[in-house]
Amino acid sequence: MNLYKKILTPLDGSEFAECSLKHVQEIAVGCHASEVVLFLVLDPIRQTPELSVEDRRKAEQKVEAEAANYLNKAAGKLKEAGVTTRIEITRGIAAAEIIDYVSDQGIDLVIMSTRGRTGISRWALGSVAEKVLRRSVAPVLIISPVTLNVKAHEKIVGR
Repeated sequence: MNLYKKILTPLDGSEFAECSLKHVQEIAVGCHASEVVLFLVLDPIRQTPELSVEDRRKAEQKVEAEAANYLNKAAGKLKEAGVTTRIEITRGIAAAEIIDYVSDQGIDLVIMSTRGRTGISRWALGSVAEKVLRRSVAPVLIISPVTLNVKAHEKIVGR
């Protein structure tokens, strides 16, 4: 029996987030996961008087293309290891989008990194990882900065 069939891995372009990919690969292979979803939440581009509707649409398309390229590169490395991987890009508030996706898509495990903020910066900015951990219907594996090996992500992402 495969306990973790569908694994979700939120990424944000940071080295911290990418370091979770080593763990994702090992767990996905070891647990014979049927699918890993690399998930990126983009901030909405707000309409302003200075920004035409057409310019906003072009900006959104450009950002989405860059996000897809980034995720496809990470997915490619996982696929080379034999992990069935797909990408998903959405817009909104990161924690809420992740929590909704986990619930709506029947995700069995979330693997994500945390930046390890403490004190006032954590209070002021909040923690996406903490919000997901508290509200997810699936188990959440949090990779902390203390356990991150920045060189390890280079093997996965190819930097």
